[in-house]
Amino acid sequence: MLPALTTAVAAAAAVLLLFAGAGHARDRLRLRGVLRVQALLPRRAWGPVSTALGPVEIVVGLAALVGYAQAQAALYAVFAVYLTILRSRRSSAPCGCLGADEPATWVSVLRAVVAAAASAFAPVEMELTVRALCVAGGFVLAMIVILASLSPRDESRPGAR
Repeated sequence: MLPALTTAVAAAAAVLLLFAGAGHARDRLRLRGVLRVQALLPRRAWGPVSTALGPVEIVVGLAALVGYAQAQAALYAVFAVYLTILRSRRSSAPCGCLGADEPATWVSVLRAVVAAAASAFAPVEMELTVRALCVAGGFVLAMIVILASLSPRDESRPGAR
């Protein structure tokens, strides 16, 4: 049961990486602006990080979906540390997680920790049918997280749709 659970959570984390990576790759300038506001990395790192992060997230997410989640575990561990520092030092700065403009929360940190742990313990060897079911479950879980992270529009604002 535990291998299936860790595989499903690792698959969900991979789908979240693919979603975030697509957004970061599509809008590198926005990501660079988020990094500027966060002000944790040196200025000279904003360009390279905003250029590389999206493609790295996509490659790591794809590798995790086919059963190689070790790099994903490491990436989410880095995210957990980064978000902890961000939350502690600049609590009002936008997270940038999943394209969100809201500040990082301890839930964001916990999500990264759980993703790192599940990815670290997800088995590499698994029957194809079981892996497919776990990935399907992970996809559903990821969609719930993504939909929950989308900010509802304020209908009282002019121009809101």
